[in-house]
Amino acid sequence: MTEIALTNGVKVPADSLAFWRFAWMDGNGATDRPIRLVQYDDTLPVAAVTLKYYDQEGQEQTYIPPTGATLRVKMRKPDEKWVLNDCLGVDAEGRVYFAFTLQMCAADGTGAWCNIQVTTENGTKHCQKINVQVERNAVQLDDITSTDEYRTLESLAKDVTDAAKIMKDNEAAIQSAYANMDAIKAAPENATAAAASAKEARSWAVGDTGTRQGEGMDNAKYYAALAQQVSQGAVGWYPNYEALYAAHEVGYDGNWAIIGDTDTIWVWDSDTGTWRDTGESSKFANYYDKTQIDTMLAAMKPNLKTVTVAASAWASGSYSVTWDDGSTTTYTACATVEVAGITTDSKISVSPRTCVTDNVRLVAALEPDAGAVKFYANAVPTGAATFILEVSS
Repeated sequence: MTEIALTNGVKVPADSLAFWRFAWMDGNGATDRPIRLVQYDDTLPVAAVTLKYYDQEGQEQTYIPPTGATLRVKMRKPDEKWVLNDCLGVDAEGRVYFAFTLQMCAADGTGAWCNIQVTTENGTKHCQKINVQVERNAVQLDDITSTDEYRTLESLAKDVTDAAKIMKDNEAAIQSAYANMDAIKAAPENATAAAASAKEARSWAVGDTGTRQGEGMDNAKYYAALAQQVSQGAVGWYPNYEALYAAHEVGYDGNWAIIGDTDTIWVWDSDTGTWRDTGESSKFANYYDKTQIDTMLAAMKPNLKTVTVAASAWASGSYSVTWDDGSTTTYTACATVEVAGITTDSKISVSPRTCVTDNVRLVAALEPDAGAVKFYANAVPTGAATFILEVSS
């Protein structure tokens, strides 16, 4: 199995990539085709995005995130709920990898987009918006509600671990369901088509007319087999799309086939009257094994620290903070909290995923001391506030 090694130590199986896209850091250039998802997909499909820009000579270049940069994927879902999660990492050629979580697939529609945020000590840059389309699942689930998602690395990694275990334990069942996904989603429409075919089969149950397919066999058996095929939606495997079109120039809603030279599932699109490549692999996707997940966790955990600041820890006064560009800001409150592993060379930021209360939003700046972190604010929180700090040297 070929693996792609990311610069943070994570290894991604090359054939597990569900999407491959590019995006422009400066908003120029052509927009790549949209990423298509299926509502309620909980398999954590992985995307790889190449970031591009034009240099001063107008030449297309690849933007490689600098060492130590924090990479996050931001998504606005079709229902205008938001997601902000960590990316998995960057490979040697500068491609950024991230996973689509269940929440990113919870709401269906075409009005969604995502982009990559690259944060360094000089600020945050965003790539252009990448169009995302979430296809509606025919079976709606009341227990999955679309909400905003701001995930810590620990919880995201736990989801990856749990998903990998579920996939491993249920590989055979998932493979079967995945191979028949379009047929499952089209079940209501196919039931009507099956009933019509069965009715026609009964009307031709006696004798052989010699005017329809099935000549030389019992008509009832033929149309019963046809009804079963339509109800399932599958029309078979073909080496290429030319062979599919030759065998089925016209299809029906719910029909699907597997094409050999793309190893993907194709479905009949009645709106355009054509067979359409879904891009969904016909093979069972490879998921992270225990060794890979342990490596991922080992790389993630040392950079995250959870810090609780008690309300009593704040002291009033006049505190001036000097920024990297030489400018200063004055605050009226300061809290110093001891944090193990912090040095004077540490670079610290508050994870946006903890920005869920007014207490957190009151924090304006922080700077590291040896073994401690200072928090500054212009209004003292009325209760204890918990922060997730991202620390790098």
